[in-house]
Amino acid sequence: PLRYIKEKEVFILVLAALYIRQTINALLELHSKGIIHRDLKPENIILINGVVKLADFGWATYSPIEYLILYLGKD
Repeated sequence: PLRYIKEKEVFILVLAALYIRQTINALLELHSKGIIHRDLKPENIILINGVVKLADFGWATYSPIEYLILYLGKD
């Protein structure tokens, strides 16, 4: 029925928002430690028991936080 499809669509959007939020939080945590992933793409975002995990840090780099602030700006 149409009602089921609409409910399912809302559920999928809520899940997508949750996964996007988890991905952003993971990136913020990495960046706060001076780590830049540099190869973020769908294949490197893994779901384990409904929790987003970032994978493949082969291209990742470390930049001291002072450099990041200087390079990217304070705001």
